[in-house]
Amino acid sequence: MSGSPDDLFNYSSGGWLVNNGLRLKERRREFDVDELCKLAAQSVGRSPQDINTFVKLAEGGFNRTFLITMHDGV
Repeated sequence: MSGSPDDLFNYSSGGWLVNNGLRLKERRREFDVDELCKLAAQSVGRSPQDINTFVKLAEGGFNRTFLITMHDGV
């Protein structure tokens, strides 16, 4: 897996002219990365050890999109 948890949890696509700190704090979402990887691997019949990469692709508002790639390219 790559990136620090803060990279995954924090909104990083921009900022606001007013109350930037508050808006960024509102959009911070912490979650259990290991559990997400476990569930993602299970959903394709794999184990978490099969995961090669886990990266944040994009985000918008309160949403995050992640790309999880297995060692065999799936």
